[in-house]
Amino acid sequence: MKLLTKRVIDKLIQSGMFSVLFFSVCLLCFPLQVYSVNKECPNCQANYNDEDFPDCPLCNSEPDHQEVPSQSLLEHIQNQALRLFVQAAQLQVNFVLSPDSVFRTLLLIFGASAGETRSELSRYLTGEDDSASGQGAVANLAEEQGATAADGEGAVYLSANAVVVSSELGIRESYRNALEQQDNTVLHDGIDFSNTPALKKLAGKLNEYFCRVTRGMIPSPCSASDWKENQSVLFMNAVYFSGDWEDEFDRNLNLEFTLANGERVHLIDSMERNIENGRYAYYEFWRAAAIPYQGDYEMVFVLPPNDTMPNEVSPEIIIGLFSSFQTVEKLHVEMPSFSSQSKVSLNAPLDQSGLSSLFTPGAANWGGMVASSPSPFSISRITQDCHIRVDRKGTEAAAFTRSYATFLSARFYPKEIIFDHPYLYILRHKETGRIIFIGQVYDPQPE
Repeated sequence: MKLLTKRVIDKLIQSGMFSVLFFSVCLLCFPLQVYSVNKECPNCQANYNDEDFPDCPLCNSEPDHQEVPSQSLLEHIQNQALRLFVQAAQLQVNFVLSPDSVFRTLLLIFGASAGETRSELSRYLTGEDDSASGQGAVANLAEEQGATAADGEGAVYLSANAVVVSSELGIRESYRNALEQQDNTVLHDGIDFSNTPALKKLAGKLNEYFCRVTRGMIPSPCSASDWKENQSVLFMNAVYFSGDWEDEFDRNLNLEFTLANGERVHLIDSMERNIENGRYAYYEFWRAAAIPYQGDYEMVFVLPPNDTMPNEVSPEIIIGLFSSFQTVEKLHVEMPSFSSQSKVSLNAPLDQSGLSSLFTPGAANWGGMVASSPSPFSISRITQDCHIRVDRKGTEAAAFTRSYATFLSARFYPKEIIFDHPYLYILRHKETGRIIFIGQVYDPQPE
């Protein structure tokens, strides 16, 4: 992220546009960024600003060293991520969610909000109402580091945002300036949502942008047919992760997996590893193994007790497992290779979590983005598409979150853990505990 000039900083502070909340959560949620402006890299096809970077930042950057937020903020975000998954997970089906992408989208909305809407978002994201504070923002911004891990060296994590605004709304300069300072964010305003040919052209441009960010895992997330004439604002985010295991798994041809209905199936595409000094956890009969990637990320696989389904998990159980990890001299792990994709509406989980004004007609306050609007508008829907593939070599995952605002109308440490019945997985940053993806596997057979 570019350092703000003193003039822009003064404007942001005076307007209260981005408070301590925004930048504190950015430290947690935005460790890496996609740079996309003038030049295309011939190696990885990423776009970047050649005025700021002599070479492609994806292919020639140093590994990420992100500032660690306060422990209380880390715990709050982690708990919110787990609660969101528990509320959104569908019963007895493969399901995957990116809380990280959801929080990034809410941060875009936070910057556009004011009044009670802003306070609600503040409480949801941090546990405190920091919506009116502007002190400390410059210091937090200066400390933030946004390098991207190099391709082929450890894990790659990318993120990009887009905001699309109707021509019927006049954007505050403070909001426009704040978005323009984010290298991973594009703004399209002055959009006529009744102009179908122009909308199709814009959707094609955004699809090209987000397809590049997600490396083709989510090729066409935007559709002009989904954008209604009464649309006012679209907030969008995509995240992408790719990482190789610290050590590859061996192939396992003998894993028997018990499905939720009790049927046992023989899996020919599964994997196993003997891990020296492996990390293992046990909490209230739930077990977990933490498998590191090359770099700063790990996957925590969580196995429920027999006759217990993954959707019966609670945030307390996950937190208990996280705090119970111990290093065991030898750890044997067996599990299926799998791929999963989900599409889910997040309106109900977020509404039930204290963000009711976002979805209540006429209640949402967008004073951080516009001075006035032709009529009240609110968030009509927040949805997410998520894809993940896990095999012997590593993991590749991508998520796309879109938000539509419309005019209204006991401890025991065995030496092996075999994932032979439905289980959970949590991809997280090792240092901060920030959850990137979380999911459940009920049936690992190819979809």
